[in-house]
Amino acid sequence: MKAWTAALVVGVVAGGACAADTVNLSKISGTTNGGAFQAITGQRGTFQTFCVERDEYVHNPSWYDISDAAKFGGLNGGNPDPISDTTRALYFAFRKGWVGTQLSTADANVIADALQVAIWYEEEELTTAQYNSYITGGNRADELLSWVPGTLSGAWAGANNVRVMNVWKHATLRTEDYAAQDQLILIPLPSGAGMAFAGLLGLAAVRRRRG
Repeated sequence: MKAWTAALVVGVVAGGACAADTVNLSKISGTTNGGAFQAITGQRGTFQTFCVERDEYVHNPSWYDISDAAKFGGLNGGNPDPISDTTRALYFAFRKGWVGTQLSTADANVIADALQVAIWYEEEELTTAQYNSYITGGNRADELLSWVPGTLSGAWAGANNVRVMNVWKHATLRTEDYAAQDQLILIPLPSGAGMAFAGLLGLAAVRRRRG
């Protein structure tokens, strides 16, 4: 019984983040047909986020899981389509409050438009001609793309915690018919202590079974 209990706890620690959570999205700033959106989730609180794709749409209510890649969407790329380190850096900078400082503005629409267009371009959701039409129209995405680093280290190391919210129109069905607009999320990774705790429990379970 003790071995089974320890193994169960390891499963909870390792798999708890995989459970589907609910999300409702509402646009709060920006003049494109993307973000910024406010995401209200059941388990991860409320935060602002941005679209990963351009050919899917927001659906409320929705359910989501978390991964490193967009699924069943996107004008270019595979399925799944992993996000780039530049996209991670862009969203991380936004969540840290650095984007407005870099652009020297507190205008929420300017910040949202620059960030959304930069993300779309980086994820190959915009052609060069489409991107240039935004830039010549006053969008400042190019400033952000030339600013964020290519290597996520030092002050930018936290950008490695940026993931994709794979958003679905159904609580359990995960097919293309139920795919909605994927968003970005910044998550806390398991702490060293938590991982060590899980590892010790697993080791204890193995030893008990052998005994």
